[in-house]
Amino acid sequence: MSQCSKIWGYLRVSTDRQDAATQRREIEIWADGQKVYWIEDVASGKKAIGDRELGSTISGKVLPGETLAVTELSRLGRNFFEVTSFLHWAMQQKIRVVVVRNNREFSDNLESQVFAFAFGLAAQLERDLISERTRAALARKRADGVTLGRPPGATSIDTKLDPEIENIRKMTQAGVSVASLARMFNVSRKARTGYLMRKNLKPSTVSPV
Repeated sequence: MSQCSKIWGYLRVSTDRQDAATQRREIEIWADGQKVYWIEDVASGKKAIGDRELGSTISGKVLPGETLAVTELSRLGRNFFEVTSFLHWAMQQKIRVVVVRNNREFSDNLESQVFAFAFGLAAQLERDLISERTRAALARKRADGVTLGRPPGATSIDTKLDPEIENIRKMTQAGVSVASLARMFNVSRKARTGYLMRKNLKPSTVSPV
Protein backbone atom coordinates (compact mmCIF):
# COMPACT_ATOMS: atom_id res chain seq x y z
CA MET A 1 0.00 0.00 0.00
CA SER A 2 1.30 3.45 -0.88
CA GLN A 3 1.86 6.06 1.81
CA CYS A 4 -1.26 8.09 2.51
CA SER A 5 -2.68 10.50 5.07
CA LYS A 6 -3.97 9.53 8.48
CA ILE A 7 -5.61 6.10 8.55
CA TRP A 8 -8.60 5.22 10.70
CA GLY A 9 -9.59 1.59 11.20
CA TYR A 10 -13.27 1.00 11.83
CA LEU A 11 -14.12 -2.10 13.89
CA ARG A 12 -17.77 -3.03 14.10
CA VAL A 13 -18.16 -5.73 16.72
CA SER A 14 -20.78 -7.27 18.96
CA THR A 15 -19.78 -9.45 21.90
CA ASP A 16 -17.37 -11.54 19.81
CA ARG A 17 -13.93 -10.21 20.70
CA GLN A 18 -12.27 -12.71 18.40
CA ASP A 19 -14.07 -11.10 15.47
CA ALA A 20 -12.75 -7.69 16.52
CA ALA A 21 -9.21 -9.06 16.67
CA THR A 22 -9.60 -10.53 13.18
CA GLN A 23 -10.80 -7.21 11.76
CA ARG A 24 -7.95 -5.36 13.45
CA ARG A 25 -5.35 -7.79 12.09
CA GLU A 26 -6.67 -7.53 8.51
CA ILE A 27 -6.58 -3.73 8.59
CA GLU A 28 -3.08 -3.68 10.09
CA ILE A 29 -1.82 -5.99 7.33
CA TRP A 30 -3.35 -3.71 4.70
CA ALA A 31 -1.85 -0.62 6.37
CA ASP A 32 1.60 -2.22 5.93
CA GLY A 33 3.25 -0.66 8.96
CA GLN A 34 1.53 2.73 8.86
CA LYS A 35 -0.06 3.89 12.10
CA VAL A 36 -3.76 3.15 12.40
CA TYR A 37 -6.14 5.07 14.69
CA TRP A 38 -9.06 2.94 15.81
CA ILE A 39 -12.80 3.53 16.03
CA GLU A 40 -14.41 0.56 17.77
CA ASP A 41 -18.17 0.34 17.51
CA VAL A 42 -19.85 -2.14 19.83
CA ALA A 43 -23.02 -2.48 17.81
CA SER A 44 -26.01 -4.69 17.49
CA GLY A 45 -27.46 -5.51 14.12
CA LYS A 46 -30.68 -3.83 15.16
CA LYS A 47 -29.11 -0.40 15.53
CA ALA A 48 -29.38 2.05 12.67
CA ILE A 49 -26.17 3.57 11.40
CA GLY A 50 -26.97 6.94 12.98
CA ASP A 51 -27.21 5.30 16.41
CA ARG A 52 -23.77 3.70 16.17
CA GLU A 53 -20.37 5.33 16.65
CA LEU A 54 -19.81 5.31 12.90
CA GLY A 55 -22.67 7.73 12.38
CA SER A 56 -22.45 9.78 15.56
CA THR A 57 -18.72 10.44 15.94
CA ILE A 58 -16.92 9.84 12.67
CA SER A 59 -17.55 13.38 11.48
CA GLY A 60 -15.69 14.62 14.54
CA LYS A 61 -12.76 12.26 14.10
CA VAL A 62 -12.07 11.49 10.45
CA LEU A 63 -11.20 14.64 8.54
CA PRO A 64 -11.34 15.43 4.80
CA GLY A 65 -8.44 13.81 2.99
CA GLU A 66 -8.06 11.04 5.58
CA THR A 67 -8.76 7.33 5.09
CA LEU A 68 -11.31 5.08 6.78
CA ALA A 69 -10.47 1.37 6.43
CA VAL A 70 -13.01 -1.41 7.01
CA THR A 71 -12.72 -5.14 6.41
CA GLU A 72 -15.94 -5.38 4.40
CA LEU A 73 -18.86 -3.22 3.31
CA SER A 74 -21.27 -4.96 5.69
CA ARG A 75 -19.46 -3.27 8.60
CA LEU A 76 -20.87 0.06 7.41
CA GLY A 77 -24.56 -0.79 7.70
CA ARG A 78 -27.28 -3.41 7.86
CA ASN A 79 -28.56 -2.94 4.32
CA PHE A 80 -27.99 -1.38 0.92
CA PHE A 81 -29.48 1.98 1.87
CA GLU A 82 -27.34 2.45 4.99
CA VAL A 83 -24.14 1.46 3.22
CA THR A 84 -24.66 3.61 0.14
CA SER A 85 -25.86 6.55 2.24
CA PHE A 86 -22.69 6.43 4.31
CA LEU A 87 -20.45 6.08 1.24
CA HIS A 88 -22.19 9.06 -0.37
CA TRP A 89 -21.67 11.12 2.80
CA ALA A 90 -18.01 10.09 3.00
CA MET A 91 -17.43 11.07 -0.62
CA GLN A 92 -18.98 14.47 0.00
CA GLN A 93 -16.68 14.92 3.01
CA LYS A 94 -13.63 13.95 0.90
CA ILE A 95 -13.05 10.92 3.13
CA ARG A 96 -11.46 7.96 1.38
CA VAL A 97 -13.08 4.63 2.29
CA VAL A 98 -11.11 1.43 1.68
CA VAL A 99 -12.56 -2.09 1.91
CA VAL A 100 -9.46 -4.12 2.64
CA ARG A 101 -10.71 -7.63 1.86
CA ASN A 102 -11.04 -6.87 -1.84
CA ASN A 103 -8.85 -3.76 -1.90
CA ARG A 104 -11.71 -1.61 -3.17
CA GLU A 105 -11.43 2.14 -2.73
CA PHE A 106 -14.32 4.60 -2.60
CA SER A 107 -13.39 8.23 -3.06
CA ASP A 108 -14.87 11.38 -4.57
CA ASN A 109 -15.15 10.28 -8.18
CA LEU A 110 -17.89 9.06 -10.50
CA GLU A 111 -16.51 5.54 -10.81
CA SER A 112 -16.65 5.04 -7.04
CA GLN A 113 -20.21 6.35 -6.84
CA VAL A 114 -21.45 4.07 -9.62
CA PHE A 115 -19.65 1.04 -8.23
CA ALA A 116 -20.92 1.65 -4.69
CA PHE A 117 -24.50 1.79 -5.94
CA ALA A 118 -24.26 -1.28 -8.18
CA PHE A 119 -22.28 -3.37 -5.70
CA GLY A 120 -24.57 -2.60 -2.79
CA LEU A 121 -27.73 -3.21 -4.81
CA ALA A 122 -26.52 -6.57 -6.15
CA ALA A 123 -25.55 -7.81 -2.69
CA GLN A 124 -28.85 -6.69 -1.17
CA LEU A 125 -30.93 -8.35 -3.90
CA GLU A 126 -28.98 -11.60 -3.60
CA ARG A 127 -29.48 -11.78 0.17
CA ASP A 128 -33.17 -10.93 -0.14
CA LEU A 129 -33.69 -13.69 -2.71
CA ILE A 130 -31.86 -16.29 -0.64
CA SER A 131 -33.76 -15.34 2.52
CA GLU A 132 -37.06 -15.46 0.65
CA ARG A 133 -36.31 -18.92 -0.79
CA THR A 134 -35.21 -20.19 2.62
CA ARG A 135 -38.37 -18.93 4.35
CA ALA A 136 -40.52 -20.47 1.61
CA ALA A 137 -38.73 -23.83 1.95
CA LEU A 138 -39.19 -23.83 5.72
CA ALA A 139 -42.88 -22.96 5.34
CA ARG A 140 -43.37 -25.87 2.90
CA LYS A 141 -41.76 -28.28 5.35
CA ARG A 142 -44.00 -27.09 8.16
CA ALA A 143 -47.05 -27.46 5.90
CA ASP A 144 -45.94 -31.03 5.09
CA GLY A 145 -45.80 -31.83 8.79
CA VAL A 146 -42.02 -31.93 9.00
CA THR A 147 -40.75 -31.10 12.47
CA LEU A 148 -38.08 -28.47 12.11
CA GLY A 149 -35.23 -28.02 14.50
CA ARG A 150 -33.60 -30.43 16.91
CA PRO A 151 -35.40 -33.71 17.57
CA PRO A 152 -36.43 -34.30 21.21
CA GLY A 153 -33.45 -35.33 23.29
CA ALA A 154 -30.87 -34.39 20.64
CA THR A 155 -27.95 -32.32 21.85
CA SER A 156 -25.96 -31.69 18.66
CA ILE A 157 -26.52 -28.43 16.79
CA ASP A 158 -25.56 -30.32 13.63
CA THR A 159 -28.78 -32.32 13.86
CA LYS A 160 -30.76 -29.12 13.58
CA LEU A 161 -28.74 -27.38 10.89
CA ASP A 162 -27.52 -30.17 8.60
CA PRO A 163 -30.83 -30.39 6.67
CA GLU A 164 -30.40 -26.71 5.75
CA ILE A 165 -26.67 -26.82 5.00
CA GLU A 166 -27.02 -25.92 1.30
CA ASN A 167 -29.11 -22.85 2.11
CA ILE A 168 -26.62 -21.92 4.84
CA ARG A 169 -23.74 -22.33 2.40
CA LYS A 170 -25.40 -20.03 -0.14
CA MET A 171 -26.17 -17.41 2.48
CA THR A 172 -22.62 -17.37 3.86
CA GLN A 173 -21.28 -17.02 0.33
CA ALA A 174 -23.66 -14.09 -0.23
CA GLY A 175 -22.38 -12.42 2.92
CA VAL A 176 -25.28 -12.98 5.32
CA SER A 177 -23.92 -12.32 8.81
CA VAL A 178 -23.59 -14.97 11.52
CA ALA A 179 -26.02 -13.00 13.69
CA SER A 180 -28.66 -12.99 10.93
CA LEU A 181 -28.24 -16.72 10.35
CA ALA A 182 -28.56 -17.40 14.06
CA ARG A 183 -31.83 -15.45 14.25
CA MET A 184 -33.20 -17.12 11.11
CA PHE A 185 -32.59 -20.65 12.44
CA ASN A 186 -33.26 -19.83 16.09
CA VAL A 187 -29.84 -20.78 17.46
CA SER A 188 -27.28 -18.81 19.44
CA ARG A 189 -24.60 -16.84 17.64
CA LYS A 190 -21.94 -18.96 19.37
CA ALA A 191 -23.57 -22.17 18.18
CA ARG A 192 -23.84 -20.83 14.64
CA THR A 193 -20.17 -19.77 14.59
CA GLY A 194 -19.10 -23.21 15.83
CA TYR A 195 -21.22 -24.92 13.18
CA LEU A 196 -19.72 -22.83 10.35
CA MET A 197 -16.21 -23.67 11.56
CA ARG A 198 -16.94 -27.41 11.77
CA LYS A 199 -18.44 -27.42 8.28
CA ASN A 200 -15.64 -25.23 6.89
CA LEU A 201 -18.18 -22.64 5.75
CA LYS A 202 -16.48 -19.28 5.46
CA PRO A 203 -18.10 -15.92 4.53
CA SER A 204 -17.61 -14.85 0.95
CA THR A 205 -14.90 -12.37 0.09
CA VAL A 206 -17.63 -10.42 -1.72
CA SER A 207 -18.58 -7.72 0.77
CA PRO A 208 -22.19 -7.81 1.93
CA VAL A 209 -24.30 -4.97 3.12
